[in-house]
Amino acid sequence: MHSDMVKAEQGVTSLCSTDQGRVLMAWHGDANHVAVSYVEAHSRRFCVFDQDGELISCLQHTDTVEEALAYRPTGNLIATSAVRDGFRHIVLHERNGQRRSEFELGPCELGSVIEWMGWNTDGNILAVRLRNERFTEQGIDQY
Repeated sequence: MHSDMVKAEQGVTSLCSTDQGRVLMAWHGDANHVAVSYVEAHSRRFCVFDQDGELISCLQHTDTVEEALAYRPTGNLIATSAVRDGFRHIVLHERNGQRRSEFELGPCELGSVIEWMGWNTDGNILAVRLRNERFTEQGIDQY
C-alpha cells in the first residue's frame, strides 16, 4: 500500500510549514454545529461539535492539510485546504467527517498560505484569501 495512504489511515498528518498552530472555528448557519481546526500531537485535526459541545465527528485525515476551514451555512459541507505534489486543493467534507469531493486551486507558490476561507450567505460561493509571505501579496478568489 502507498505510504501516504497508510499515513492517512493511521491518522498521521503532517503540518504545512506555514501552519501557525492556531485554533480556528467555523459555525454552521443555524448555529447548531461548529467545526474546529486545531493542532494535536504535531497533526492538524478538524472536528465537528454540536451546540452542547458533544463531539459529532472528526474529518477524514488529509496529509499536509492547512489550518483554514469554512462551514457552509446551508447544507453540511466543510471546506479545508491541503497541499499535495506542489498543488493546493480545496477538500470538501460532509458533517459526518466523510470526504465528499475536492478541486485544485493551482500551483502552490513557496511561502503562500490560505489565511481565510468563507462561504457567502446562500452557500453557493466559496471565497479564499491567499497571502504570499515572500512577496507580501494578497488576493481573493471565488469558487
